[in-house]
Amino acid sequence: MYRNLRLVPQLIYGRGSINQLGDILTKQRTDAGSPVVFLIDAVHEKRAFIQKLPLRANDLVIFVDVGTEPKTQYVDELTERIKAFSNRQPDAIVGIGGGSAMDLAKSVSIMSTNPGSAFRRWPEVARRCPARRSLRDPLRSSVLILILPPSIKSSWTRI
Repeated sequence: MYRNLRLVPQLIYGRGSINQLGDILTKQRTDAGSPVVFLIDAVHEKRAFIQKLPLRANDLVIFVDVGTEPKTQYVDELTERIKAFSNRQPDAIVGIGGGSAMDLAKSVSIMSTNPGSAFRRWPEVARRCPARRSLRDPLRSSVLILILPPSIKSSWTRI
């Protein structure tokens, strides 16, 4: 028996695909003035594509340090920074970078919509991952958009 899991609603890939980000975010943005949060691996801070991101005045760009695996304390710090930036829930959280940046963006997305700290909630989050999540008590998450630019820094280069 085969089962198909729909893990992502849309997968866009290929050279120049980041140019479609503006169109994707337009569909996610509300008229309420909620920000879009960009969590970007700090190694990309000086890259030319950063200037081409579809930013609006109320958006937040954070260059994240992912030299090591993200810690729950860092997730909490970023979550609090986002909450302090705006009293509105982000319309989307965009993660740009490699595996650790993606893990960080996913964790911040979950913790920005759920109470408590990542340190105290992480065992619960792990138990209630999407595959095992109870419909009566789901974990909420912001809309999460992940962008993975090719990188020789990632572990995929060793495969």
